[in-house]
Amino acid sequence: MLADGQTLPFLLLSIPAGLLADRVSRRALMAMAEGVRLASLLAILVAAQTDLLSVPLLWLLSFVGASGTVAYGVTAPALLPRWSTGWAGAANARIELARTSAFAAGPALAAR
Repeated sequence: MLADGQTLPFLLLSIPAGLLADRVSRRALMAMAEGVRLASLLAILVAAQTDLLSVPLLWLLSFVGASGTVAYGVTAPALLPRWSTGWAGAANARIELARTSAFAAGPALAAR
C-alpha cells in the first residue's frame, strides 16, 4: 500500500509536470519540487517524533514527496537543451552524480 503512494505520482503527474516544465521557469520549478520533498520528509520526521505517524498519513506524505520527485525528475533533463552543447556533457554528469549519490547514500543514512 505504501508503495502505491510513491508510484501513483509517476503515473498521474509525469505528463502534467512535463507540460508545466515547458511553461514556467525550470529553476523555480526544480526549487519548488525540492521544497516539496523536504517538507514531506520533515513532516514525516515530526509526525514520528510526536507519535502522530499513521499509515494513511505516511501514504499521503509519500505521495507528496514522490510528486516533488516527479516534478524535479522531468524538469532536470529539460534544462540540458537550453545550454550549449559544450556544457551538456558536464551538466549531465553533475545531474547523474547527484542522482547516483542520493540513491547510494540515502538508504545508508536512513539506516543510521
